[in-house]
Amino acid sequence: MGKDSKLKINGVWIVLAFVVVLCFFAYKEANAFEAEVGPGFLSGEYSEGGAAIITERFGKWSVGGGYVSKQTCHCRYPADLDENIFFQGQRMFDYKNAELGIGAAYFQNTNRALGKNLTWSLSLGYRFTDHWTVRIRHWSNAGSGSPNLGQDLLTIGYNF
Repeated sequence: MGKDSKLKINGVWIVLAFVVVLCFFAYKEANAFEAEVGPGFLSGEYSEGGAAIITERFGKWSVGGGYVSKQTCHCRYPADLDENIFFQGQRMFDYKNAELGIGAAYFQNTNRALGKNLTWSLSLGYRFTDHWTVRIRHWSNAGSGSPNLGQDLLTIGYNF
């Protein structure tokens, strides 16, 4: 997993290429470019994995992608998940330093956390300064497929 089956390209490079192209063509319209990292959780339990996310903010819209590492969860719903890449778009709602995002995401691989490639994307964040944020992210197929443990991340981000 983590490699496109036809191109044999590692998923991290696909996400990076997507973000570079996005930045190159849309840098004048973008309000912010943000990089996030943090640990992963499955159904709210730590999964011994993590993720990196890169997003561009265009007014009230956020577009980006990320990489979720291999995860092992010795929890209520034991799971060993291979690495995964995703792309997402969210409509953002801001109130003072708080933000809420809702949208859709497409994951390269399905697994016990995400029974479908196309999922809902939710985020709740707080901006401490002009540059630093903390965010909780959740992806789920909202019960439209099985399994559906849900993928969660707790991230810290830096705005450029």
